Amino acid sequence: PAGGDAATSPSAFLASRTAAGSSSCSPQETQQVCTLSDWSPWTGCGAACGDNQRMRQRYLIMSTRSAVLEEQVDDLKRNVHTLQDALTRTSGSLASKMMAKLEAQEQQQSDQADRSFQNLQRQADLLKAKNVGLETANLALESEAKDLKETADRLRLALPLVFGVMSIVAVAAAVLVSNWFFQNQRLQGRDTTTGS
Repeated sequence: PAGGDAATSPSAFLASRTAAGSSSCSPQETQQVCTLSDWSPWTGCGAACGDNQRMRQRYLIMSTRSAVLEEQVDDLKRNVHTLQDALTRTSGSLASKMMAKLEAQEQQQSDQADRSFQNLQRQADLLKAKNVGLETANLALESEAKDLKETADRLRLALPLVFGVMSIVAVAAAVLVSNWFFQNQRLQGRDTTTGS
């Protein structure tokens, strides 16, 4: 083990361990890989006051390259699973937000369509009421036109009779005037004869 407040460099520690002959971790040994463990927790103080020491330690770990590779592969798999879980949660959250947004937009469009339909319905009702009024006025105009046509037909039939009556009256007036004129001439002739 290596201890103390100052961290021991891996190269110095490996060199000291190799020089002591307790283990062998040479770069030429391609089948072995040397790593250092994590630091252990600090030890407690031996005295309540005064000078004292605390220690922590870590160990040299030797393993084969295949074991290291397997551990790295496992780490990669764990990282992949973690990323996949995070991606799934993120995708689910985004999908939920998108669905909520789409539903809100759909509801807004539906409400707008309902309002437009109601406005069109009111306009249609107003136009229908106006159409009923126009139809009533049209019927009244047609009735008046019919009455005027009947009056014109009666006048057209009565005109010859009126003209005939006027002609008879004119002839009768002419006869009366002629008779009056001749009688007046006779009376004047008699008066002249009697006076002479």
